[in-house]
Amino acid sequence: MTVDDAINFDDLRKLAKKRLPKIIYDFIEGGVDDEDGLDRNEDAFRRRPLMPRYMVDITTRDQSQPLFGRQYSSPFGIAPTGGISNYRWGGDLMLAEAARDANIPFIMSGAATASMEDLAKVAPDHGWYQLYVAQDRAISEDMIRKAADLGLSTLVVTVDVPTGSNRERNRRNGFGRPLKLSLASKLDALRRPFWFKDYMTHGIAKLPNWEPYAPAGVDANGLGDFVSSQIRGSLSWADIEDFRKLWPRKMVLKGVMRTDDAIRAAEIGVDGLMVSNHGARQLDRAPSPLDGAAIDQRRCRRPYDPDARRWCAARFRCADRAVHGREVHLSRPPDLVWRRRRWRLGRDQSGRHSAQRDRSGHGANRLHGARSARSRLRALGRRRVAAELAALTGTVSLPKRHVFVM
Repeated sequence: MTVDDAINFDDLRKLAKKRLPKIIYDFIEGGVDDEDGLDRNEDAFRRRPLMPRYMVDITTRDQSQPLFGRQYSSPFGIAPTGGISNYRWGGDLMLAEAARDANIPFIMSGAATASMEDLAKVAPDHGWYQLYVAQDRAISEDMIRKAADLGLSTLVVTVDVPTGSNRERNRRNGFGRPLKLSLASKLDALRRPFWFKDYMTHGIAKLPNWEPYAPAGVDANGLGDFVSSQIRGSLSWADIEDFRKLWPRKMVLKGVMRTDDAIRAAEIGVDGLMVSNHGARQLDRAPSPLDGAAIDQRRCRRPYDPDARRWCAARFRCADRAVHGREVHLSRPPDLVWRRRRWRLGRDQSGRHSAQRDRSGHGANRLHGARSARSRLRALGRRRVAAELAALTGTVSLPKRHVFVM
């Protein structure tokens, strides 16, 4: 079976598992600790049914969506996925090109295996950049200036990685720093010829956006060690305020889960919030981001608009409803669905890199609980194998602020 033969997400998952060594596949698929958070993420969707409305004129359908002053062709975006070239070489720019051609936004990961300069060339009007804040704040500030100078429209600051997480699959497989490969892992890699060919040709992918700040002459492993040492540390609201002053365009915080944090972010001028539990890869007991989206947003909402759509393209209802005095407030429907899964990466007939959405009906089954939570969730890991890049996410628009659900 090839990618073109795949008719649903499980087919893509099987292809990815066949192509990748277990140590790589488990890194993408896994959560933390007991991986209960993975189940919790999926259960949140299962609990929300869809109520269909029929006898509606569908002669003209328009799924374009405005966000941050730009009109996108579809309420979808491609969320950040780190280390892509270790799964499929060149995957970062494949996704950037696909986003450009589809006129949807693409967020380059702070652990991308392509550079911001490459992104600015390939998708200058559609590229956003995710910032992993370095302990050396001078590094972060320089990255912010570079992204601004390159004309990238939106900065996404990740706030939910204060320390490393207990990813048990990685520990069992020896995936860590330093990398400890058992004989079984090495033999398993030899049984994956397509992945092994890429590895022998290119080696471990570097993180070029960090390379200027690392010690001179460092190799890919050393660069990975440097990045790991930099992105784990304290982050304060004072830092966010400094970044807000430094960044001239739209700014989003990724990883906010609390109402009081959302309010404070709005007060200091943050333009959007990405409600995310990091794909259940940081804190296993964190709530589902879909449940986190139901936080009290009274200071961020507008009065209920009777003409507002009550159901959203993300296939879940905007569940946040609260009564403030006699006035009923509702979250507005999502503007955008961030996706990191169900993308087919390869080349089109002209030889150009391409990434196409898997348009099978299997996604509806996933959302309605047609398969077991565990098997579906393990298809939802934080970073996706090239053929199945990552999880469904959504965006809830609020007046002057945006809340993204990831």
